Amino acid sequence: MEQKVEIYPISIEPMAEGGYFAECSLLQGCHAEGETFTEAINNLQDVIRVHKKCDIEFKNYAKNYHHDKVKIYN
Repeated sequence: MEQKVEIYPISIEPMAEGGYFAECSLLQGCHAEGETFTEAINNLQDVIRVHKKCDIEFKNYAKNYHHDKVKIYN
């Protein structure tokens, strides 16, 4: 069985307080942090997987949803 490989551009920057911040600007809201460079990449890969899974499960609903009308509280 042939396996599909998707490649996304990412950027990784060191944070002033320590650790690294990684993001994929191609996918809205896809960013992660990690204590090490590798951990930041691994965390971002998980976020991208979840983003893509949700996109598929909800049949691209996320692309048409008005994210600016949703508030997220931490």
